Amino acid sequence: MKGYNHSCMGESHKTTGKPCQDSSLYLFDEETGTHIAIVCDGHGGNRYFRSDRGSRLLVEVTRDTILEFVRGNPAELFSAPVLVQAGPGDHPEGYGIQDAALTRLFTSIIFRWQEGIEQDARLDPLSPEELQGVKPEHVKDFQEGRELEKAYGSTLMAYFQARGYWVAFHIGDGHCVMFSDDGRIFEPVPWDERCFLNSTTSICDRDALAGFRYAWQGGGAGPFAVFLGSDGVDDSFGDGERLHAFYLGILRSLVEEGEEVTKRSLAEALPGISARGSHDDMSVSFVYDEKGLDEKTRMFAMKQLSEMREELEAAGKDIEALESKRNALSASYSKLQESIEEKEKANDGIIGRIARIRKLIRCGEEECSRLDEKRKAWESSKPTLDRQGEKMRIELKYATNDLERARATESGIISRIESLEGFLGIRQGESEEGPATGPHEQDDGCSQL
Repeated sequence: MKGYNHSCMGESHKTTGKPCQDSSLYLFDEETGTHIAIVCDGHGGNRYFRSDRGSRLLVEVTRDTILEFVRGNPAELFSAPVLVQAGPGDHPEGYGIQDAALTRLFTSIIFRWQEGIEQDARLDPLSPEELQGVKPEHVKDFQEGRELEKAYGSTLMAYFQARGYWVAFHIGDGHCVMFSDDGRIFEPVPWDERCFLNSTTSICDRDALAGFRYAWQGGGAGPFAVFLGSDGVDDSFGDGERLHAFYLGILRSLVEEGEEVTKRSLAEALPGISARGSHDDMSVSFVYDEKGLDEKTRMFAMKQLSEMREELEAAGKDIEALESKRNALSASYSKLQESIEEKEKANDGIIGRIARIRKLIRCGEEECSRLDEKRKAWESSKPTLDRQGEKMRIELKYATNDLERARATESGIISRIESLEGFLGIRQGESEEGPATGPHEQDDGCSQL
């Protein structure tokens, strides 16, 4: 197993002068054989003005507490080969001993972090400059020694893989994405619905312990790769296929470019992703199995290629349906326009006839009256026909726009398929199992960022 982590300042912090409030870590402890990945995201509001310190301290505390946990608990305690998951406040039935051990781990992290921030505040008391911009009621709390932890608030996401088992736990937003050996990409730690938009649970909550959620599995084998990303990454890519594709791009870069180039490319790319996306601080920490890197990355790439081909097929069907709809609307609109033009010409003739009849034949009042009623009927119906025509014109415009977007989507998917086929060495017209002999282009992954 290997791993890497990187944190960088968000684009918005460059203009506001705020420090990077993210912290991250990857560590391999030779003594215990434990791989640890951690991401902590300090809060950005004025009340949390020391959250950069809080996130750094939380990384250190979590690292040390995990190592003590691994040393102090036998691996047999977590030997069950099933995936055990617990949401906020959950206690999985049948795994009470493991739940109690993890609860002690979380409690120790909270306690040590609180001790650390209290010591930091004693050594470096809160200054008037730091309190500028903080709401008066919160300033009063700080001055009277209450809720000091809010100044240091941070989320916490961690994964560690010891000999025989792995554990992932989380409080707050951000996402832990796991690439399993059986080809699945999923989030092992249950989501907390309280993390929505700018709201998140935090280590600085009064009931922080109740906000922890976790997943673990024994049986000796760990996942192929695990990625932890702060919400700055998630908000830039979303928490679905685009985020998974970004992480797969990192794995592909490891295969194609090697470890050092990938690390350098990721560090260079994250600031640009922040500028184009969330503008927030960015942190990524990940662990992967370098022994199966090539084979398993190709497996996931093949799966993604298959899914994208299905998307391409669906997009083609959408285009066909949209073209049919557009053509039908266009034909209906043309017929309506022709009908309106014919009726307008007929109405012009009626008006002329009425004028001539009234001028030349005073005795033709009945005929004039009949024609006048016909004219009125037309003028009464014309607004309805005009509205129908305008509605169809708008529908035609939207159908045309939808068709153009669908064609753009088709073009983008074809481009990405060609990239993946190039990566996998698949020539046009050959099957995925065919030999790859020529050069290939890269898809949008870490090395292209």
